[in-house]
Amino acid sequence: MVEGASEREIHALRQQVADLQRRLAQFSAGTPTADGHGAVTISEREELMVEAERVAHMGSWIWNIETDEVHWSDELYRIFGYDPATAAASTDAFFRAVHPEDRERVRAASARGVSSGIPEQVDYRVLRPDGSVRHVTMSGAFLYDTSGTVRRIVGTILDVTSGREAEAAMARAHSELEEAQAIAGVGSWTLAVATGEVSWSTQLRRILGAPPDEVPSGEGFLARLHVDDRARLTSLHQRVLATGQPADVEVRVVGPSAVLRVKVKGVPHENASGEVTFVRGTVQDVTEQRLLEEQLVQAQKMEAIGRLAGGLAHDLNNHLMVIEGNIAVLRLPRSPELDALRGGIRAASQTTSRLLAFGRSSPLRRRVVDPNHLVQQSLLLLERVIPEDISLCSTLGEALPRVDVDEGMIGQCLVNLVLNARDAVSSGGTIEVLTRRAVDAPDVVELAVKDDGSGMEEAVLSRVFEPFFTTKAHGKGSGLGLAMVQGTVAQHGGTVTVTSDASKGSTFVMRLPVAEVDLGKPPTLGAPGGAAVRRCTILVVEDQYAVATVLRRMLEADGHRVLVALRPSLALDTVRELGDTIDLVICDVVMPEMRGAALVRAIRAATGRDYPVLFMSGYSHDEVEPEEIVRLSKPFVGEELRLAVAEALGA
Repeated sequence: MVEGASEREIHALRQQVADLQRRLAQFSAGTPTADGHGAVTISEREELMVEAERVAHMGSWIWNIETDEVHWSDELYRIFGYDPATAAASTDAFFRAVHPEDRERVRAASARGVSSGIPEQVDYRVLRPDGSVRHVTMSGAFLYDTSGTVRRIVGTILDVTSGREAEAAMARAHSELEEAQAIAGVGSWTLAVATGEVSWSTQLRRILGAPPDEVPSGEGFLARLHVDDRARLTSLHQRVLATGQPADVEVRVVGPSAVLRVKVKGVPHENASGEVTFVRGTVQDVTEQRLLEEQLVQAQKMEAIGRLAGGLAHDLNNHLMVIEGNIAVLRLPRSPELDALRGGIRAASQTTSRLLAFGRSSPLRRRVVDPNHLVQQSLLLLERVIPEDISLCSTLGEALPRVDVDEGMIGQCLVNLVLNARDAVSSGGTIEVLTRRAVDAPDVVELAVKDDGSGMEEAVLSRVFEPFFTTKAHGKGSGLGLAMVQGTVAQHGGTVTVTSDASKGSTFVMRLPVAEVDLGKPPTLGAPGGAAVRRCTILVVEDQYAVATVLRRMLEADGHRVLVALRPSLALDTVRELGDTIDLVICDVVMPEMRGAALVRAIRAATGRDYPVLFMSGYSHDEVEPEEIVRLSKPFVGEELRLAVAEALGA
């Protein structure tokens, strides 16, 4: 297409020259002009020739081979950039004007022409004295004497720089368009309605998987679509032709290795009569975009399920708190029935912990630990549940930094991963637990569980952390294990990933941040040596009436005076009235009106006193304020409450 434009431009210039030459022919000696006057002079004809060359940007030259004399026209001087007053025409000056990179090629072509008597058309570049470059085309003709010997060569040099620059600019624009289409994943096409001729851009060929030598066609495009989508695209095409309005549709392209989701858009172009003469359009690869949208929807669904699970678990913890607290208040003698009841409460509490971990709302009891020690302690438990025909081993990294984690929860995550691996390997298989510092992040420690089992297919791998998704038989698994692992690790500020191969097994990797400060073990909540706790006045702030009531009973059973506020505003009224008598505040973290930490600040501002505070919660949020250090995690038993109160009162 670019070459055709240049050829048309050159042809037009030659036509202008020919027209001027025809005008010159009319002014031969003795021929009257059109207005009846006498013939023009030779000088007038020469002026017309000069004008013709100037218009066409074509210079002429004559080379007398016998005398080596050279004549250049004025236009040729301008093309070469020479001044006629100072630069004499010569063969040496001619070849000096040729670009150094083209000079030998032009010399060779000239020599061949003189030797063979057959002139050659040569394209080359002219390097002007000012450093500018012109693109030219040179043609010549030989003049012979009566003996057939070449005596002179005459020729023309046509300046085609503007055409070449237009070609280069168009080529650059075409290249930039193709690059932009490749980056955006958008191909383009054109359909001539009358002939059915179709063109495809390079990117569209990539999207369709079409080879470079395939002739574009509507049938070829349809053949690559999913069979269920062809009718929709045909309907789109017919609608565009019938209405003259643009339209788009999303279809699937079935490639050799993958199925792509593409958006096809067509824009019709009409002639003066309103008939659609051709249609231009685009095909955009939206596969990745649709995948991201699906992942976002899945993430939103997971977040909603997590919030629901966390809320249900929190409510269940409050109910368990009421049951456990009232059992403690009753002080019933130990019996099998009472032990079974408390065992059921503990089992229910473990279930709520799993739900809270999945929803990333479980309260954490952190401490700074050696990751190798954590793994070793978990392996002691796991050795009892791994069959003897499965090898369980560990590879522990040296000099690993410590991590700030809830040992019990991370240990449970390791147990879940190893038990999953146990179910994946057959007799004689191997499960390996590894610890190491992350290669790409020195402030991250990795705990990995690797097996040589059957691995997972892509469909399973993409859903492995989805809650309630399981490949186990009915009744063999809840589908919450890996979801709990993901939630727990995320709550610790880490991530968990999985890779799997059908022939090499699976590897789960938990990545945990290194502890910022080695805080050591936190102080225990117990009173040393079982020291007696002094009787005091305690303000309980809890928005759940049943929980507040059972707390009051538990504390009163230990001899304390208990004031209860079901809302933070009532708690503020209480401390304003009875603040001098209050020794301790036990406060829920999440309540209507304000959070626990905000209430404590309001109490301090209202009374000027800094009361000891015990925070309690059935769950903790990601945005827990620094003051909200949860000491009592619901449901807690009477002994845990007693020890926490003793610590708060400095017993």
